[in-house]
Amino acid sequence: MDLLLERHQSVIRQLRKGEPSKDVKELFNEIVLFLNHTIHNETDGLHILSVICYEMARFTTLNFFNDLEIINHKFFLILNKTFQMLFTKLTFVSLTKQDEQCIDGISLLIRNLCLYKNKISTNFYIDNNEKLNPDNKEIFKLLSYEKIFFTELFIKKFVRLIENDIVINNYESYHIKYKIIDRLLHVFIKLNDIDKRLILDSIVKCLESKIYTNLYKTINLSQHILNPQQSFFMYTCPKFIRLCSYKRQDDISNVLSKSIIKYHDDIFEKYSSSVSESEVTLNQSIAWYVELLNHIALTPTTREFFIRKFDAGRTVIDQVINILKEKSLIKSVNENIELFHPDVALMSYSITVLYNLTFEKKIFHDLKDKKVIDICKPLYKARDKTIQFAARTLAAILNKEDIDKINNPSIIARSYLYLIENTIDDVTLTYHGIKLDGVLTNLEAIVQNDDVKEEIVNDDDGIPLLARCAYEKNLDIETIQIPALRIIDAVSFVNDSAVKQIKENDDLMDHVKDLSNNNDKYQRAIAKRILWKVKKEVEFMSKQEKQKKQNQIKIKKIFDEKQAVYQYVRGDHHFNLTDHKTSEKFDLMISYYPDDKEICLKIYNRLIASDFYRILFNKDNLHSSNPRIMAEAIEKSSIILMCFSSKYRNSYACRLEAEYAKKRERPIIPVKIDHQYDPTGWLEKIIDNEKYIDFTKYEFNIMFAQLIDEINEKKYLIIDLNIKDFVLLLSLHSSYFLRKTKYTMAQKNTKLSTTTSSKQTSTMSKPVNIQSSVKTIQSQEQSIVKTTSIKYPQDIIENYIIIWLDPNLDFSKEENEKLINQLRSIVNTIETLTDINQCIKFLEQIKNEKVFLIISDCFIKEIASFEEKFTQLNSIYIFCNRILKSNEIIQAYKKGKGIFTQMKLLCNELKKEIHQLNHDLLPISIISTSSSTNLNELDPSFTGCFISFEA
Repeated sequence: MDLLLERHQSVIRQLRKGEPSKDVKELFNEIVLFLNHTIHNETDGLHILSVICYEMARFTTLNFFNDLEIINHKFFLILNKTFQMLFTKLTFVSLTKQDEQCIDGISLLIRNLCLYKNKISTNFYIDNNEKLNPDNKEIFKLLSYEKIFFTELFIKKFVRLIENDIVINNYESYHIKYKIIDRLLHVFIKLNDIDKRLILDSIVKCLESKIYTNLYKTINLSQHILNPQQSFFMYTCPKFIRLCSYKRQDDISNVLSKSIIKYHDDIFEKYSSSVSESEVTLNQSIAWYVELLNHIALTPTTREFFIRKFDAGRTVIDQVINILKEKSLIKSVNENIELFHPDVALMSYSITVLYNLTFEKKIFHDLKDKKVIDICKPLYKARDKTIQFAARTLAAILNKEDIDKINNPSIIARSYLYLIENTIDDVTLTYHGIKLDGVLTNLEAIVQNDDVKEEIVNDDDGIPLLARCAYEKNLDIETIQIPALRIIDAVSFVNDSAVKQIKENDDLMDHVKDLSNNNDKYQRAIAKRILWKVKKEVEFMSKQEKQKKQNQIKIKKIFDEKQAVYQYVRGDHHFNLTDHKTSEKFDLMISYYPDDKEICLKIYNRLIASDFYRILFNKDNLHSSNPRIMAEAIEKSSIILMCFSSKYRNSYACRLEAEYAKKRERPIIPVKIDHQYDPTGWLEKIIDNEKYIDFTKYEFNIMFAQLIDEINEKKYLIIDLNIKDFVLLLSLHSSYFLRKTKYTMAQKNTKLSTTTSSKQTSTMSKPVNIQSSVKTIQSQEQSIVKTTSIKYPQDIIENYIIIWLDPNLDFSKEENEKLINQLRSIVNTIETLTDINQCIKFLEQIKNEKVFLIISDCFIKEIASFEEKFTQLNSIYIFCNRILKSNEIIQAYKKGKGIFTQMKLLCNELKKEIHQLNHDLLPISIISTSSSTNLNELDPSFTGCFISFEA
């Protein structure tokens, strides 16, 4: 035996020098021969095997262990049989010292062979030769050390040992059983061909046992390393659950949560007063427990246990928060970066637990109440990326209302991309306890910050990583692909670079095009928005501009010189109330988020009841599903009523709609309908300095009156814009005017010449120089108006009369005098009447003036009976102290302008009405004020067709 060991050691020495030896196979042959024919004592044989195994375990990285003849050698068959025999004894009887030494040496060699030289050996030539292996079948059994030692039968023995012994019996901490099963379980975690499903339930039982809980009470604060029992229960078992249970994660997490979390107080008890930087072993062991808690927290149905107190006075969340507050640990993570550092591990897993628990709404609010944001801030400077990510993300999502004020958005963006990069290729899609789906869920909230979006676009891997999440088929559609697609939808708003990157990613664009025809309307809507931003929006806007130019050319071609110029205003904006029921144009379009439909529908119904406006209201939410429908609606609308809320701000469909309206220069009236939200981010930029109507501040009717005022203000702005278009046609009309004037003056001169000739019969008639008259007119072309300011007659206001009819009003009272003075500031002529018959007689006397009639609510029906009789009656206003339904007015008369409870609002409406009439009814000309032409000499048919300008 000594000669054999000496021979063995000689070979080992040669291997140490890196000299591959031909004697390895001979050595194995000698060992087998010696064991079979020379050894008659089991103890000696086990001793030889243990010595050889310990020595060989040190050189398992050498290439000869991959040799097919070595793998297939009888030595490993003997080794396997001996190992199986000893493992069976380990299960049922006590082992001798030599048994323990041998199984320890064999298990060590097996572990190293499986981890470092577990290459599967095949016959490449036969496997890939079509004649010898036409069906490409594995006709030769594949060999590996894993297949030799870890058969299904052995796995069942391993499970039986755990369930029938280890879970039940509490042995001495350094017992050989703990050492062997701990080593083997480590190997099982690493190997891919082991059926881990056979082992899972037995490991769950280990963690459910009282032994696991009690071990946390037995840790000696002075010990530097864990003993085999602690290592198996506290480290290896939780690690196996985390890494090998992903196919049954929810099921196992639900089972463990009932025991692991229930007895948390017993586990944390020793740490509540002892957690510090110096307690290395203590911190490491509690870090493994918190890591297991974090794994459990990934399953939504377990999260309710984290806020239960059970028999303890504190919840798990309270315990974790106490760890995160520990100053010594905060200092340590700001100095150390390695995750294997106990302090870094403990803080990383603790902050990650809270991060994963925020997906539960109740816990989210609980963390907010506990001011976890303040706990996160000291961890911003941590060197570990996982701690930084979790701390910054927690702070951001717990304060979503200030999402636009995130500190260091570049760091947050890079942290998210780092997590995506490290999770997407992992079989469990998890990195340091953080799952890919959770990363994308939170990134959806964080990406509302435009700076974060910009950082993602600027990062070379940003859009490509998100694209992979969106189109790779092995990823879950609901939890990964769709959130990634929504994030891509968000970043497409950043700039042209984002659009370009999306457009140039062929795999992504193919996926998006497929989704645009998907049966799922939600996915289809997202895809269509992305396609719209990437390509179709530019094409659509280009088409609109082209159509606009064609319309202008068409106007010039069909220009009728005999018609008034104002009929040719281009009409990009439409606000003609006389034909609005048949027009394809809309006065208003209401832009809103579907969840806010109730209040928006109320506004819509009040507006439509007035019969003054034609309104486009997207009741079926078609705009969010098809951007083209949205764009066509905006093109047809004069004013956009933007009913904004926090949900509107966070909606990419709403943003697309608002930004398109801004690009098309549509007037926007912002309407606040969410009392907890004020414009931020992109919405604040869209609204800019526009004042908004706040329906959350005062009673609905009051704010509705303000809305009407704002609509009318925008309406007159549009009319002023159309005046500019109106002026564009003056050059066409002015040339016609000159030609007509020349013709008229020439005719007059000809008539004058004829008359003179008949009277002076005794002398030769002297013809009038018509050419000279024409030259005179031509010289006046230079003084035709070239400015766009319209000059109104100074006495225009005298063309209007206000009649105020109210039987119950004492017009002699001072307060009523003040109201009359407000009206007189607009129109000089005010008639105050108390009797309706007086009003009728007064109206009969008016011939040319326009009348504005103010009445109380008691005259609605009487006025309706004769309003059509008097064409000089321009409009009717109801001024009263009670709120009336708009339907009453519509049914009563056609010239009604609204109901007013405040004279100020009525006066504002009256001013706008007069301003409108000044534009629509004013006789105009384009004759220069410096012209000497006598307008009385012109053809009467032209005197009211032109605008007068300053030269």
